[in-house]
Formats: sequence, C-alpha cells, structure tokens
Amino acid sequence: MKALTRAIVGSILILAFAPTALAQPATWQWTPTNASGVVLGQATINGTPAAAADWIGAFDAAGNCAGAAPVIINEGWAYFNLAVYGDDATTTDLDEGITTGEPFTLRIWQALTGGEATYPNDEAPEYLEGWANTNGAPIAAFSDPSVVYDFALEVIPYIVCPADACIDGSVQSLEWGPPGGVISGPGVNGVYWDPAAAGIGVHEITYTIGEEAISCTVEVLATPDATIFCSSSMCANDGPMPLTAATEGGTWYGEGVVGAFFDPSLVNPPGDFTVSYAVSNAGCSDSLSVNIAVFSSPPTPEIFIDFASNAFLANNTGSGSNTLQWYTADGLPVEGATGLLFANPQVGQTYYLQVTNAYGCSAQSDLLTFVVTAVSEQSPNAWRVWWNPVTASITSNRPYDRVEWFDTSGRQLTETDAIRQRICIVRVWQGEKWKLLRISLVQ
Repeated sequence: MKALTRAIVGSILILAFAPTALAQPATWQWTPTNASGVVLGQATINGTPAAAADWIGAFDAAGNCAGAAPVIINEGWAYFNLAVYGDDATTTDLDEGITTGEPFTLRIWQALTGGEATYPNDEAPEYLEGWANTNGAPIAAFSDPSVVYDFALEVIPYIVCPADACIDGSVQSLEWGPPGGVISGPGVNGVYWDPAAAGIGVHEITYTIGEEAISCTVEVLATPDATIFCSSSMCANDGPMPLTAATEGGTWYGEGVVGAFFDPSLVNPPGDFTVSYAVSNAGCSDSLSVNIAVFSSPPTPEIFIDFASNAFLANNTGSGSNTLQWYTADGLPVEGATGLLFANPQVGQTYYLQVTNAYGCSAQSDLLTFVVTAVSEQSPNAWRVWWNPVTASITSNRPYDRVEWFDTSGRQLTETDAIRQRICIVRVWQGEKWKLLRISLVQ
C-alpha cells in the first residue's frame, strides 16, 4: 500500500503545474500556488469504479475550483491523488484555493456522459475539513488511498438502436451508455446485435443501469425473393404475359417488358429475350433474370366458300410444312379436314381453320358459316321466298321470322351492306326451317 501511495503521490509532479494538459471539464479552471495538500482515495459512480477519462476536483464553498486531477485506474480500481491548492496570500483580490480551516467539497465529472456530481450527492453535499498545506504531500486526514468516495451521479441512460435490417444482414455494433449497465433484447450478444439471431419482426432493445432503463426498437425484415414466375416460351401472336415474382413491389425491365407484362409483339422473333426483376426492402435487395423464348407464328389463314364446288377453300396458310385442321365453331376438330380444301361442310354450320407451325405456334382464321347457292323447285303450295327487284326487298308467301345476309364468301353482313354487293346470299328463317337465295343486284 505504501508503494501504491508513493506511486499516486509521484504522479502529482507531472500534473501539478499542468492544469489544462488533459481533457478536464472546461469550467474546471484552477490556479496552482506554492501551498498544496494532496487528497488520496478511490472514486466510484453509483457504486461502479470511475473511468480513466473521468476527473475529480476540489471546490471551496464559493464554488471556486482549487485543483483537479484525472482518475488513475490500477487493477480495476479507480484511484485519485488530488492536489488541493491553498489561497495565495499575496493576491488579496483573488481566491485561488483553500485557506486553513476552510471546508471544501469533492466533485466528479464523467467523461462519457458529461455529467457532474458532488460527493456524495448534489442534494446533500458533504463539506470536508482538515485541509493543510503539506507542500504537495498527502494531508493526514486524507492520506488513505483505500477510502472510497461514491458519487451519486444522476444517470441519463441512452441507447442508439441499429438500423433496420434483413434477416441475413450483417452483425451490427450497439451504442449505449453510460457504462455499468446491462443491455438486453432479441439478438443481443455483448456489444453486438445479430438480426439472424433476433428473427423477423419488430424487437425492443433495452439498456438498464441502476433503476433507469431506456429502450429502442429495430425491425428485422425478410430478405426479398426475386424468383420469377412466368412461362419460358411464347408464340409471337400470343397476348401480353403477366410477370409475377415471389416478392412483389419490385421493378421489371428488359426488351419486350411493359410494366409487369412481357409483350411478344414488341420483340423480333424467333429468339431468346432476357427479362429481369429487382426488388429491395429496407436496404436488402434481390434480383434475377430469366430468358423467354419467343417463336414465330404462322400467318393468319383466310377461308372462303367455293360456290362452284360447294366447299371451303383456304389460303395464306404459310409454309407447306405447317399443319392444317378445320374446326367447328365450338372448337371440335372436323375429322379428316386437314387440307386447304374442306369438301363436305354442313350447310348452316360455322367453321374456322387453324394453322400450326413446327414451333407449335398456331393462327386461326375468322369464323365462316357455310351456305350454298342451289335453290330447289317449289310447288305452288310450298313455302316460297324470292327477291322483289321492284321493292328491293325479300318477298315470301308465308310470314317469316328473320333474314340473314352473306357475301359470296359466306361472311355475314348487314342488310345495308349486303344490297351494295353485286351478288349476295340470303337465308330466310321460319321457325326451325330456312330458305336460301342467291340475289343478283344491278349496280
């Protein structure tokens, strides 16, 4: 203990004439004089040893600083050897320090928080007596370095929460103080916080020191998933394809991309076209690209009625390697009808032709109803229908229900458009029966 006392006292030689050499509080200014006595002891703050950056000072009843010194840490204990200066009798207009018999107080300054406290507390400061000029040696009443002076410093804890993070984000350091307390919460490990250990959700991190506690919140978010869901191939005549991803809310880009759709009409097939997607959330991001193969489509076929043979014919069917199939209007394939000529269509039935190329891409013709031009002879008592050129209207010996007009290729028209044709086909209905006329009009 004597060796420790000598070491502490010896440090006064370094500090005695350097009142502003270290980072003491700016308001703690004192004037060294040729009269001084040393106060020894240990400093604790709320029961915890002070830190090396903390300072302890002596003040007279008027609040004048009579000396200050930094805390000395040795084996975890916070010692101080405080030179308390006396008043210079030759300067009657200045109060540089303590006079014999004048009480003084000790005050501590905590570097981390900037907080100050009087021993033992600000509400009831204790005035110490017995100062004497010992010419820089320990004062007898204060010469025991094992005496502990515990300062009740009002603690204002603080904590700075880490930034929101994704579940696979990096481990972050925590900021909190003043020292001596305990930090707790999901994902906390010492002075670090691990979002993976915390888990997805909003978490509260708390710093507790003494009876004071302060909390903050941090959110762990799921890492966005840019996995793309779409078809890997399309035909050039397909409509726009919706693009979706595992995590929505990102941005789509690439040739043929419009908003969240891929439109094959905007690219030049055949070929592979790259579609990319990027999504972010609280600084976490993911991106992915896929290739979409776009194949050429066959041309749109055209079909018409060959009235000479009372059959369907087709053209504009593209390559000879394309396959052809005739269908009824309800989508049923017509057995054996797989060529340009469809020889036996049913009168009044509607058909279309589908052409498929080697890529499996198809194109369909317009719907067309098959009609014939033959008109059979009728007996006088039979239901007859004819065209009256004088009145330019359909005439019938019986009431009829409706009339349908067609051009010579079998495409249905309005009556106004039909009578503008040189030749048109008319179908007149009575109940479930109908009559078919071929009308020649003079232009």
